[in-house]
Amino acid sequence: MEKYITSIKDLVILMMTNGSQVIFKANNGEPESCFQVGMMHLLGINTPVDLKKASHYFSNQSLAGDQEANLLLAFIAECEGEYSKAFCQYAKTVSSETDTYIDKVIKGRNNLQDFLKKQNLPISLNKEISSILSNYGKGKSSRTGACTKIAAICNDEPTCLEVAKCLLDAKDYISAIDWLKRGNVEPNDSMYITINKKLKESTLDLLNSKDLQVINLESSSLLSKDDPTPFLNKVKQSCDEESMKCLTEWKEKNQFNIGNIIKVYKDQEQKAYLASLAEEAEAKKKKQRMYIVIGVAILLLLGLFMTIIPSSDKESNKDVQTIEEQSKATESEDASSNVYDQPRRKEENKLEKTPIIEEGAVDNGSINSLSERRLVEEDLVGKAKKELEIMRNSIYARYGYKFKREDLLDYFSQYSWYNPITNDMGAIYNKMNDIEKYNVDFIKKHE
Repeated sequence: MEKYITSIKDLVILMMTNGSQVIFKANNGEPESCFQVGMMHLLGINTPVDLKKASHYFSNQSLAGDQEANLLLAFIAECEGEYSKAFCQYAKTVSSETDTYIDKVIKGRNNLQDFLKKQNLPISLNKEISSILSNYGKGKSSRTGACTKIAAICNDEPTCLEVAKCLLDAKDYISAIDWLKRGNVEPNDSMYITINKKLKESTLDLLNSKDLQVINLESSSLLSKDDPTPFLNKVKQSCDEESMKCLTEWKEKNQFNIGNIIKVYKDQEQKAYLASLAEEAEAKKKKQRMYIVIGVAILLLLGLFMTIIPSSDKESNKDVQTIEEQSKATESEDASSNVYDQPRRKEENKLEKTPIIEEGAVDNGSINSLSERRLVEEDLVGKAKKELEIMRNSIYARYGYKFKREDLLDYFSQYSWYNPITNDMGAIYNKMNDIEKYNVDFIKKHE
């Protein structure tokens, strides 16, 4: 993550100050921006939490080989209850060829937990699965037992194959076949063929035994023509009950939705961000107070210095005369300015109450020009920062963006063509044509 963002705080600041440009780059497949926008949707930074959008950006082709992006995809799958997809993704992030499937899952989840701790994200993975994997890792449960519990949750091909492999090692061929059927493993799979072969060999060994006896189980015989399946019903039924029990408990415990956890994180992060802003404001106030103190001290020193310098009566008279002349000149100038500058002052007062850019500057014709041709340097020469801001936001206003800033909302509300319908700036940006997107970025650079 460090190669894309240094901290969550930096990501929050980036998205609040330059989010639209980051989203634009992400939509063009730039890997750093894809990762940043994925984190934005995952954590709900300046937008509601959206796991599907987060998954969309993390699964971008440009991040195909990135381990952290793949771990976050696994995390999202586990949050959404797609456990089979999550476990396969965890195993995919581990390159070891000697580890078993379940060992790879453990390593992948441990790598994810280390990642979450490193970024101070107060998000924990499912306790039930963590407990199963932890007990196996500490040697408190067998590999077969751990695999069986995980397979009961997933009931998919990879986990069922892992259980079948464990049962094959334990020479429990019939149970192994049952788990292959649960995972919908194809009959031509190598594991299926191997287990069937072992089952036939064990049956032949029984038939060739000198101590051959007819084994009756629940009124059925292994040597009878009847289907031998009935005497396995109890085993299968108990297996089904355990599977359903695990699955039901898992669903009940998983009701603690990730949205509440992320909301707690968002509140903490927002408080920290607001605290940092308050610190910056306090630092500015301290600087201003310091400048005021220094200014007062300089004025006092100047006053003291002026009192020490002796001055003659003539110089005093000259000073008085000069001041009187300047005063008369100022009065005459003020009188003349009162006569000639009245219209100008009225105009200035009027301008203070009116918008910075006149109505004609953002009419339909001006907006269409921003949508039909790319701006050049000459178009922005002599324009104030506020004028540039109005030009840029007029493009968003055209698509009905509802501004959060009251001054912008009040400004554009005076025009009949403005119809605020949404506050999703990302959606607005996606609707723009290439010329409008270029002009937004071009004006932004000159602001």
